[in-house]
Amino acid sequence: MPVTVRAGEKGVDFSFAKPPAARLVELGYTFVVGYISVLPATPAKNISKAQCEGYLAAGLAVLLVFEMSATSPNQGAAVGADHGRAAMREAAPRGYPTDVPILVAVDTNTKDTNIDAHEGYVRAFAEACHPYPIGIYGDTDILARCKDLWRIGWVPNAWSWSGSSRANSDAKAKALGAHVLQRTGFHIDGLWAVDPNEVIADFPAWGIPVPVPEPGPVPIPVEEDMKAILYTVTDPAAGGAWFYVSPERNVATLDAVEEVDDWIAAGVVERVATAVNFRRQLATFQPMGALTDVAENVLGAEASADWKARAASVPGGSPWQPSPYHGTIPLTPGV
Repeated sequence: MPVTVRAGEKGVDFSFAKPPAARLVELGYTFVVGYISVLPATPAKNISKAQCEGYLAAGLAVLLVFEMSATSPNQGAAVGADHGRAAMREAAPRGYPTDVPILVAVDTNTKDTNIDAHEGYVRAFAEACHPYPIGIYGDTDILARCKDLWRIGWVPNAWSWSGSSRANSDAKAKALGAHVLQRTGFHIDGLWAVDPNEVIADFPAWGIPVPVPEPGPVPIPVEEDMKAILYTVTDPAAGGAWFYVSPERNVATLDAVEEVDDWIAAGVVERVATAVNFRRQLATFQPMGALTDVAENVLGAEASADWKARAASVPGGSPWQPSPYHGTIPLTPGV
C-alpha cells in the first residue's frame, strides 16, 4: 500500500548489504531502496520478499530499483523493453503495489553522445513495466529529457554528471522537481555499506500506513458543583442554544442577573430554571464578554445580527459583562 515519504526525511539504498531494520529506525531513517534484477546480474544484490516485509514491519517505507548494469541504458529501447518486463515480473511476487513507482537506474553520465539511447531505454522500460509507474535514478540531463515519465526523480551522488558543483547540481535537481538527492556512501557501524539519501520533495513509496487511533473519551477536568440560573436564547436561529449565570461565583453577577430580567422582558432570552446544579467542565468552558458577544459565540455572526439589533433596544440595557464563570452549554446541567 502506498505511503508518502515527506521532504526532510532520510533513507538509504544498498545492494549486497542489508542493514538491520531496527538499526535503521534507531538512526532515524524512514525508507530503504533495494535492488531487483535478473540473471546474468548477481542475485545476491537483490532484495527479497522476506526482506521487504521485514523493513515494512519495522515501519520503514520501501522502494525497488531495477538495474542490470550501469551501462544498460546505452543499449537503447530494445533492451529497455526487456528490462521493463523483467522489472514487472520481479516486483509483483514481492507484493510491490502497482501504484508505487519502480525506479529504473541510469547509473552513468548522460551526455550528448548517449542521451538518445538513454531516453529510448527509459521510455521503452516505462511502457513495458506497465501497470507500474516509474521513477528514474539518473542525472539531471536524463530527468529533464524524460520529465513526462517519472513520478520520482532521484539524483545520484555523482554531482559532476549534473552540474559544475554539488550546489549547482542540487539546484538543478530542485528546479526540475526531483525528489531525492543521494549522498556519499558509508558503512553503518563499519558493517553495512549504504548510500544515504535526502528527501527534498514528497514521493510515494510502499509502506504500511500508521493507523489513526479511534478518538477515545476526552478526559474532562471538573470543578465542584455550583448553583446557576439556566437560560435559553429564544431567537429561532439559535437552535436551542443555552447559557447560564452563576450568582454564587461573583457578587457582580447579581447585577447581571437583574439585567438579564430586562432581556427576558424583551423576549430575547427565556429563563429555564433557577438554582440548577452545574459541574463546570473546564475542557469545554468558554468565557464570554458582553451579552451581545453571546450572540456571536452561540449563534454565529450572521445569524446573530437580528438578535443583536433586538438586544440594543432593551430598556436600560447596557452591555452585560458576565463573570469568568459564565459560559455556553456544552456544559451539562445536573440535578
